[in-house]
Order: sequence, then structure tokens, then C-alpha cells
Amino acid sequence: MHPGIVRMKSIARSFMWWLDIASDIDEMVRSCSECSRQRNAPPPHLAVHGHGPSGHDIGTVTVLRKLFAAYGLPESAVLDNGSQFTSEEFETFLKLNHVEHVCPPYHPASNGLAERNVQTFKNMLTKADPRIPLQHRDSDILFQYRNTPLTITGRTPAELFLIRAP
Repeated sequence: MHPGIVRMKSIARSFMWWLDIASDIDEMVRSCSECSRQRNAPPPHLAVHGHGPSGHDIGTVTVLRKLFAAYGLPESAVLDNGSQFTSEEFETFLKLNHVEHVCPPYHPASNGLAERNVQTFKNMLTKADPRIPLQHRDSDILFQYRNTPLTITGRTPAELFLIRAP
């Protein structure tokens, strides 16, 4: 296992140098079977926070079907206890796609990851220019968040999700 192409080049250059070091490392990563598998792997987990009126399980299935078609099937979906995630149709949809339905115990608010993302989004929305249409503000906020490196990983959410830098 290696740390990725950029870090590999940095580490290699700190110890040695030769004329084609960058292209040799590029070729090694391109031919690495594990890297190839990871580039094409679907996201392992999906975290979703339900909001809005209940009873929208058909709409939720439609949205997730489009996401799964674009990005692949996750191994599991971490969902709150919203009614759109507990309907029979939604459960059937997950089972047919072999996606494990993980529901946080006790209370929907215990889904800390999704709740934290909602809080971050709301904080960013309150700082956005109210003269800009809401749909544009949403897109701008999501773009900014998804393309800002995380302090823990040093990589952007978009890069972690898509397994490539945007």
C-alpha cells in the first residue's frame, strides 16, 4: 500500500532523484491493481439526514436511485428514523440493491455525522448573501464545503468521495 501519487513523489524526492522519477511513479500507480480497484469502487457508506415533510419515500427512492446510478451502490446507508426511510417501499429498495440499512439507536438526532453536516450547512447558509437566490446559495455552499480540505485528512470531501481531486 502506498500513500497516493503526490505523497509518493514527495517522499521519493526527499530520498533520491533520477531523470524520469515523476513519470516512473505515475506508471507504477497506474499499474497498481489496488489503486485501480479503489478508483472504481463505489462509496462504502452513505449517510443521509431526512428533512421536510414526511411520507416522501417515493421521492427519496428516486433520488437515491439516481445517486446509485451515478456513483455506485454503497455497502451501507446510515439513515435517521425519518418516515421517508422507514417505509416498506424504501426498505425493499435497499434490500433489492443489497444495501445494509443502519439506523442510529434511540433517537434520530443520534446520527451525529449527518447532524453535524446539517449544522455546518446551516451555519454557512446564515453567512451567505440573502440577495442571491436560495438554490444558488445552496450550490455555492456545497461547492465551497466539498472543495475545502478537511483538517483531519488534508483532502477535500469531493476528493475522498470521488477518489480523485476535483
